[in-house]
Amino acid sequence: MNIADIKKRTRLLIKDKFEITDEIGDSDILIDFGLGVDSVSSLEFVVALEKEFAVEIDESEITPDILRDINSVANYVLTKF
Repeated sequence: MNIADIKKRTRLLIKDKFEITDEIGDSDILIDFGLGVDSVSSLEFVVALEKEFAVEIDESEITPDILRDINSVANYVLTKF
């Protein structure tokens, strides 16, 4: 899996999971789209990432910096392969 595929799949996941119709750029701040506004949405997103990429994510590793934008999420997910 390469970083471009992870970004594409992450973007589609976010748009589907959080019913976002706007385009999301790689460096757009995800909180502006409602992601990570509260712990519930962050947890839902992490669980969705685990399912989408068949990886295990330790919740203690998740920080606001990791959920900042598509780039940071994709780079984090890439470390799980």
